[in-house]
Amino acid sequence: MLKFFLNIITIIDVTLFLGILYIVSKNFKKSVATRRFFFTVLLGLFWVISVSLMDLSNSVHQYEIFLRINFAFAPLVAFSIASFSIHYPQKNVNFGVYKEIIFLFPVAAISISSLFGIYCKVTGVSSVEVTDIYFIYAASLVLYFILVAGSVLIKKYYCSTGIERLRLKYIIIGYLITIIVELGESIYQNISGTMAVEISRITTLASIAFPIMTMYALFRYRLFDIGIVIKRGFIKGVSLIIIFGLYLLFVLSLKDTIDLKTESQQTTFFVISTFLVIVTIEPIRKLLHSVVDKIFESNSIKQEESQKKIRLTLRSQQTVENLQLSISKITQELFNVESSQFLDKSASYLQDNKETSQYLKSTGKILIPEELPYRFEEEERFFSIHQELEKTDYSALVPLGQDDIFMGCIVLGKRKNHAAYTVEEVREMKQLQDQFTEALWNARLYQQAIARIKI
Repeated sequence: MLKFFLNIITIIDVTLFLGILYIVSKNFKKSVATRRFFFTVLLGLFWVISVSLMDLSNSVHQYEIFLRINFAFAPLVAFSIASFSIHYPQKNVNFGVYKEIIFLFPVAAISISSLFGIYCKVTGVSSVEVTDIYFIYAASLVLYFILVAGSVLIKKYYCSTGIERLRLKYIIIGYLITIIVELGESIYQNISGTMAVEISRITTLASIAFPIMTMYALFRYRLFDIGIVIKRGFIKGVSLIIIFGLYLLFVLSLKDTIDLKTESQQTTFFVISTFLVIVTIEPIRKLLHSVVDKIFESNSIKQEESQKKIRLTLRSQQTVENLQLSISKITQELFNVESSQFLDKSASYLQDNKETSQYLKSTGKILIPEELPYRFEEEERFFSIHQELEKTDYSALVPLGQDDIFMGCIVLGKRKNHAAYTVEEVREMKQLQDQFTEALWNARLYQQAIARIKI
């Protein structure tokens, strides 16, 4: 039963790793950090599989082969995460290709020696035993995983702000839980010379922390600026997997507790368990769907309700001035900011800060100042825009209109809770952007028409 449960955890672990690989691959060319993270996850996936195969091996010979495969992948994972930590969120120009090759050399040597050991095991040639090089292996992992990657990520966490800090927070939590437990278990087992089952259980459970936290950072805080919408179909799929796993665990645990000696007893057990599944699957499915909906879609439901109220408020305003005041009031309350105001395209701030004004006018995209330092590699003008916005306390700029119909922008002040904008809030901001643009444009056309009639 325990072995089955650990296998389920491993399957979930591998599935999450594959999901992260697919998501990050969409932005593979975006930056050096993204590419390093991709290889970290890819090598980490192979590492998890090799550890799982070690646990499933039926002989000492198989165990030693998978152990050496583990020894080959682990140092490369350590190098990748260390390199990622150095280059995240912006490429570290002081850590060039030559330095990175030198940085790779020690772990590459350990990986190659481990692969050579596999060849020797298969061919029967004598080679260096794993125990003879274990402490070199362990020391390199501690150096790369903890002293380099861990310390650099923690330092960057304390130096960062806003959404970048939240992204790092969850990556660091998942990373440190997984690595500290995995390294601790490995060192303990080799020092003591025993295979403690209880410790292996803990490490299996701990291994899932990193992919779960990474997934959370991807979905919730747009890690690597990847925008993902969790749709109802995805939620239903997750629910079905959960239901299947629960029933499988129930049937297997029940089978282990009941002594089924004869074929008739086994048939009766099968009939009863099938009947229970048929009777209970629908209410359990509905219960799980409602729980998942509350977790993932509560914000969407609230947004839909607020959208209806906003539409009614906008329709009730007759003049451009009143509409602009309503827009400022709505955004101030909705995004929990200290201030919100509409700046007309002729406003002095937009006239004086040409780079910011030109970007808003030409792209029509929302600007979040605290994210700009992490986007310098995308466009050179982000650096100039960042310099212009450093003088202000704006947390977001939302342009209304684009190109010839650019009317100005909404500038949001500091957030009262000092939190970063989440994926849902940015999505809602974009929806409001379209509504406000249409309402303000129509109000101006109406006001111009009234003025012409009076003339």
